[in-house]
Amino acid sequence: DSTIYTTISVIQPVTFAQSFTICQGSSINVGTSTYSTSGIYTDVLVADNGCDSTITTTLFVASTLTSNSSASICQGDSYAFGATSLTVAGTYSNTLPAVGGCDSIVTLFLSVLPIDTSNVFVTICNGQSYTFAATVLTASGTYLNTLTTVNGCDSIERLYLTVNPTITGSVSATICQGQD
Repeated sequence: DSTIYTTISVIQPVTFAQSFTICQGSSINVGTSTYSTSGIYTDVLVADNGCDSTITTTLFVASTLTSNSSASICQGDSYAFGATSLTVAGTYSNTLPAVGGCDSIVTLFLSVLPIDTSNVFVTICNGQSYTFAATVLTASGTYLNTLTTVNGCDSIERLYLTVNPTITGSVSATICQGQD
């Protein structure tokens, strides 16, 4: 008879828990699995010692922060948006890093308000005057008056003043008696 002794070692399975927070649009890999939505996931992998290893992953996906804003500028002005100076009406987006490393997207709706202009044409006779923007004028020329409209932009009133000269002279005529 022979006696054989066998030593059996029971290796405990390995369990491991992990948590991740990722940004929307990102993913993580656990073993051969890829996850991109929030949830709790369990993966069973084979460890180096040949036994099963269970990994429980808690995943939180942080959403991208978005905000919209509107702005108006007067024609000829500019609007600072991030590192860009805007002068044309349109829709603009700027991606900024937010707290936690995820992006924040800001959308701007920019409008450009026109400068209102009006032209006034006035003719006066020599010796007369014309009052424009609280100024009494007596000489021909082009005069400007800049006002501010209700939207805060300039309004330009342009006066084209013409002063006609006084015509002096004499006319002599001879008529016969009885003629009109």
